[in-house]
Amino acid sequence: MEAEQNKKRGMVLLFQPHSITFELHFSSQYSQPFHVQCLACLWKQYWSYWRNLTYTGIVIVLILLFLFCIMI
Repeated sequence: MEAEQNKKRGMVLLFQPHSITFELHFSSQYSQPFHVQCLACLWKQYWSYWRNLTYTGIVIVLILLFLFCIMI
């Protein structure tokens, strides 16, 4: 019974914010410009699938085709 009460007290303490907490604020919604994020995504894609170039090529072509269809 005492163990349960200690557990509940611990949970209450964990879920209460400290008195010195504050909200995070970022100057923009994204941390980097859009083109930098795209390049980072392509760089990750390259290093993730560097062994299977055919698969990577097909994925990139399908992504570009999908994006083109959305823009129309």
